[in-house]
Amino acid sequence: MDRESRYQNILKTAKYTFDDYPMDEIGKMAIMATILKMEFSEWIFCGFYRVIKPNLLEIGPYQGNILACGHIAFDRGVCGTSAS
Repeated sequence: MDRESRYQNILKTAKYTFDDYPMDEIGKMAIMATILKMEFSEWIFCGFYRVIKPNLLEIGPYQGNILACGHIAFDRGVCGTSAS
């Protein structure tokens, strides 16, 4: 399946899920991480980091084959640099 078709499947699944099951933002993040990881099983990590303090990220819902970093400063690594 090509990339565009995979993303169309993701959008269809997300719309179906979110239209039928109201939930808060953490629940939505958890569902999206799962939907994305199911479609792209080759990814080692799919998830969210949340800003919890100025210049600090904390792991949110994710799916993956690795143990994610719990906290990342804005000036550290790819995620921290992207957040800044």
